[in-house]
Amino acid sequence: MVLQSCIFHYEFEFIHPFSDGNGRMGRLWQSVMLHAYNPLFSSLPIESIVRDHQQEYYKALEDATSLGESTPFIEFMLEMILESIIKVGKEVGNKVGNLTENQMTIIQIMKDNSKASAKLLSEEVGISVRKIEENIAKLKKLGMIERVGGTRGHWEVKYG
Repeated sequence: MVLQSCIFHYEFEFIHPFSDGNGRMGRLWQSVMLHAYNPLFSSLPIESIVRDHQQEYYKALEDATSLGESTPFIEFMLEMILESIIKVGKEVGNKVGNLTENQMTIIQIMKDNSKASAKLLSEEVGISVRKIEENIAKLKKLGMIERVGGTRGHWEVKYG
């Protein structure tokens, strides 16, 4: 599906159906296709990476058109997808690398029980409720976890 999304994007650009906005629409449809394949693709900054390489984007389109085949454009887009995966991987790795053993345990408990309370976490981890709350604050600040629905809600683990 990743390859198909790149091919679709190129073909859309090639037919150029609109007088303006074809690039944005092509990237949007590619994003939709990637998300349908795996929702994790929605977390990747592919659009930002392409914007950072805008001249190469247009050159890849031009090269593909002049060659009469989509290969240069497909290779370019696959590189952009890979670059975005690497970028997110480094960000997650940096966050995970800075976690304490207690924080990793808290994340694991939240993955297993999204409704885990500070009291339950305290009992499971073996530290005070106050320390649990400090760790939760750090994990939230790092974007590792998110509370959905307030005090009666649940935890969403973003990474880990």
